Amino acid sequence: MMLHQRSAGKFVSAYDIAEVYLALGEEEQTLAWLRKAADERSNMVIYLKVDPRFERLLSNPRFQDLVQRIGIPQ
Repeated sequence: MMLHQRSAGKFVSAYDIAEVYLALGEEEQTLAWLRKAADERSNMVIYLKVDPRFERLLSNPRFQDLVQRIGIPQ
């Protein structure tokens, strides 16, 4: 993936990479990169529950755990 290559020499947000995997339908990779985004303290993770792009993940228990770990109110 080109973003992985770019991230070797320049900062690429894990959240941005998660969005790409989401668009590709790669749920496991999306969740892995969202966890990295949370670890990076990306300010975008606070929108996970209201961003319509992530709607299909709302029922996923690992997504719910991530949202809770971030501290987004239920």
